[in-house]
Amino acid sequence: MRRQTVILLIVVAAVAVALTTAIVLRDRHPVTAAARHPAATAPAAKSPPGKPVSLVKAKNADTLVRLFFSPLQTGNWAGAYAYLSPDLQKTLGYQTFVADFQGSRVNTYDVSSLQIVAAGNFSEELRVPYTLAGSPSAGSYVATLRCVNITGGYGQPDWRVQSLSLGPAR
Repeated sequence: MRRQTVILLIVVAAVAVALTTAIVLRDRHPVTAAARHPAATAPAAKSPPGKPVSLVKAKNADTLVRLFFSPLQTGNWAGAYAYLSPDLQKTLGYQTFVADFQGSRVNTYDVSSLQIVAAGNFSEELRVPYTLAGSPSAGSYVATLRCVNITGGYGQPDWRVQSLSLGPAR
């Protein structure tokens, strides 16, 4: 009787984990600042102006968070945009990306408070608290980043941001 109860609990836990993972990993449609304020949106450009940005390959999602947010602190929008996956760059133009930070810059980001929402072998979804300085958007926010290893293998990982959602901190 006790063995059957343990097996039943394991099956119920496995089903709960599978359902939770399926719900969390389903595609999300991030709402960008440009969507909230369409008048502030400049015409979309396919890529950042100027010379190409040299990238350091992110070997894991945590490193990607640092490599993505660090340029945002200095207003290097092209440097951050370069860490978006090729698929995301096709759907999110450079000017729209920059419009999300219009008149502001990332003041701080807190990797010690990073939350892993979902994780797999080649993808992770993370929540990262950050603050913006400068008007009109100064305040505390949370970025939800779906990070993927675009090489799809363990040998030479190259992690990029596959989807990005910016919102106020709760």
